Amino acid sequence: MNSPAELQTAVKTVRNFLNFVMYHNACPEFNINIKQAIATCDLGEKELPLCKMVSDKFPGEFNKSCSTLFGGYYQQLVPTGVWDGGSSSDNPNERTFISPIAAGYTKDEAQKIYLNGIKQIHTLLQNEEEQGEGEDVTTKTKTIYKEHISLRVTDLHFPPEGTSKDALGILHVVLWDPEEQNTSTSTTGLSVSVRSKWTDTDGFDLMIEKHALQYCFEGMCFNCTVHELDNGLIYFDQVTGVMTSFYLELNDEKAEADSSDYEFD
Repeated sequence: MNSPAELQTAVKTVRNFLNFVMYHNACPEFNINIKQAIATCDLGEKELPLCKMVSDKFPGEFNKSCSTLFGGYYQQLVPTGVWDGGSSSDNPNERTFISPIAAGYTKDEAQKIYLNGIKQIHTLLQNEEEQGEGEDVTTKTKTIYKEHISLRVTDLHFPPEGTSKDALGILHVVLWDPEEQNTSTSTTGLSVSVRSKWTDTDGFDLMIEKHALQYCFEGMCFNCTVHELDNGLIYFDQVTGVMTSFYLELNDEKAEADSSDYEFD
């Protein structure tokens, strides 16, 4: 399914079947469960297309530029010859490799996007605001922490009205464990089976452009790699999944049983 329309069609198909079962009273003992499933379809019809849009736009230009400058997935997409002392080129055929979803930035391109973003959040990073366009930010700022993590959105802060689509807003996120979401033992409201730097915290903020933020919603979950800089900024890249607020990871018990046949004492 490659479009929001196809996702909505799939949800409507499931919902129509459930309504058919209810109408004919085929399973009266499960009516409560069926009604809950129909309500989930209603929510899915709204959220699944949004997840598709977010998946196409994440992690956004600012986070890509941070990933390019300070280390991450997008650093490998830098045009050849830029980092090794050679000359850059505008010819797309000379890039390390081209992705149909997101091509990489040159170091100069990434730094321009990064500094423009820092100007918007200068109250958070006052030291970077003083840097000029010609200064190399990578000599003053370093990555101090990196982790692949699952996150849930708990709040959104949009930039002021009238700003451009590239203006930065804020996603407030908390740690999320899809396998343990039905119990609660941490400040995130979830039981976290894997320890993280942010396990017992109230989460943290991620910066994202308005053109991507407009499709995000509270409860949305996603997997990504998070990087923390020594100036306090946290950025993300390598997004491997965007899920709805009702996403539930179901284990394949048969597969687990089959795999146990090959375990040795």
